[in-house]
Amino acid sequence: CSSSSSSSSSSSSSSSSSPSSTTFSSTPSSSSSASASVAVPPSTALPLITSECPGWVCYAEKRHGDFVLPYISSTKSPQQVMGSLVKRLLAAQLGAAPESVFHCTVMPCYDKKLEASRSDFYDELTRSSDVDCVLSTAELVQLIDEQLTRGSAAVHALQAAGEQATDALRAAVVREARSRFNQLPLSAVSPCSPLTNVASLEDQTPLGEDQQGSGGYLEHALRHAAARLYGGAEIREQVGRNRDLREYWVEVDGERRLHCAQVYGFRNIQTLLRKMKAKSKRVRCDYLLVEVMACPSGCLNGGGQPRPRAELGEDARDTLERVRRAHATGLSPQPTPHQQVIDRLYAEWIGDRPGSSRARALLHTVYHAVLDDPSNPLAIKW
Repeated sequence: CSSSSSSSSSSSSSSSSSPSSTTFSSTPSSSSSASASVAVPPSTALPLITSECPGWVCYAEKRHGDFVLPYISSTKSPQQVMGSLVKRLLAAQLGAAPESVFHCTVMPCYDKKLEASRSDFYDELTRSSDVDCVLSTAELVQLIDEQLTRGSAAVHALQAAGEQATDALRAAVVREARSRFNQLPLSAVSPCSPLTNVASLEDQTPLGEDQQGSGGYLEHALRHAAARLYGGAEIREQVGRNRDLREYWVEVDGERRLHCAQVYGFRNIQTLLRKMKAKSKRVRCDYLLVEVMACPSGCLNGGGQPRPRAELGEDARDTLERVRRAHATGLSPQPTPHQQVIDRLYAEWIGDRPGSSRARALLHTVYHAVLDDPSNPLAIKW
């Protein structure tokens, strides 16, 4: 979820835009960020490991450095890709300077705050970051609760009780906030960004059970490759020792092709790295693409997600299952990129083809092995 605002732009002009009428400026902004100053060289190391999880990237930089970094995709995370779009494309469309646009994202992960603060995503010339503020979903819920219950009788009772406040009083405040939230006319909220509707919906069955809680990166790449290379051959799935380790492949003439995996949680990540380092052919890692997430169960169980509330009798596992069901219901069918809009972004904004030097400069980044230096707080191994 991403939003932005600009004091020097006209809201009426942006709200009337649509994908069919939007034009993308092919002229770059007057400044370029540190991450966009030099094209990122491509890597051919396999398996290719996804890079959208900042917890995983931070762990790889600190603990495995030069060994694993060549395998990590140089593509920016969705948050930072949107940062490039907002501060360059959207700002240009609104006739605003990049530094005058305040870009705020809502994420299920506290590590997204660290990602947004990386020097690679800071523009020295404009003194602004691609992402100015990151709110966790838990923080957003807290802000909504505070706004909806401000001045209510339940809050007054809770404040009056002070340290003697009971779970019943706290539960009353939560129930009141939820009741008021459910009454909000959210259907009246309309998107106003020229970038709206850059995705179309296609009726697709997700890979595996409830496995789309981290964005579906592996799914999209695997479906695309299976369609292009093998005419849309059926994708097979195998669950590993736990539900956070899953393998996928396409079977062609009795052989496995496009062997990929989803690896969630540090226990499974460490197993993956041991396989990558192994010399024996018996335990070798033969994946082409691996989707890695630091959190067990992926982003739906992210550290920034609202925690179960003991005063309401909520259980962690039950809460996660409810989140899974709500996510599956709210995002079905799975959104997939609209090729025509993507093509226009490359043609009119980037001005070059995918994989070109300019595309890599705008949409890719680099990683940095953290040296084992006691004076560097980032190098501390907890």
